[in-house]
Amino acid sequence: EALSPVKSLALYNDFKWLVPLSTKQYLIMQKLADRLVAVDLLPRAQELLLTLLQKEDLGAEAKARVGARLAVIYLFENKPQDALLALEATEASGLSSETTNPRRITYARALSQLGRTQEALNLLENDNSPIAMRHKFEIYWNAQEWNKASNTIKYLIKEPVPGENLSDEQMGYILDWATTLKQSGKETVLLRLHNKFMPYFQNTPYESTFNILTNNLEKEKVDINAIHSMINDVQNFNNYTKLYSEALAEDSVAK
Repeated sequence: EALSPVKSLALYNDFKWLVPLSTKQYLIMQKLADRLVAVDLLPRAQELLLTLLQKEDLGAEAKARVGARLAVIYLFENKPQDALLALEATEASGLSSETTNPRRITYARALSQLGRTQEALNLLENDNSPIAMRHKFEIYWNAQEWNKASNTIKYLIKEPVPGENLSDEQMGYILDWATTLKQSGKETVLLRLHNKFMPYFQNTPYESTFNILTNNLEKEKVDINAIHSMINDVQNFNNYTKLYSEALAEDSVAK
């Protein structure tokens, strides 16, 4: 039976004094921090990573990855300035793209939270990865640049397969696209979107929202902010947790 993150931490604290830290133990600390993040025990995860960053024999590559993990936790806590400091303190030359790419995305996220929108967009300008596209979309949404937002989110939407259900993630993207199209006044595109995806929204929790957004209604009658909040209140945290686990959690510690 797998130990819970809290029990894992207790066990680690009980026996960490037995032997000096090795590369394997560095990995254990990182993985344990990841598990603590997953269950929203952010201060304990932060404490582990800060302890790890104090190790003098931690290589530059590993230090940069730990710094990115720590920065993401600060962003969870709405502390973008601390996130920037964590990234800057763990910067180094010659890092691999596997390390620099997620660091750049995290850096852009922190800048956007600080209102430094153009700097964030400049960092992501040539990055068309799904994670980067999600962040660019969020930046355009917050700036109410609806046309740019709609032209960004559409690239995250996959072609539906007849007979197969859409994932919750895909339905969220489609609803976000519909929202930005509504705000942009692109009713013709909305009609095409409705005809294409309506069969996939039937008998789902999102059916009513999809109909409200894609039917030919006056824009003033649709509370766009309320709809977006309903779609994303839970999804936003889940997506950011996914960013943490996919982009930052590595199978090994680089020395």
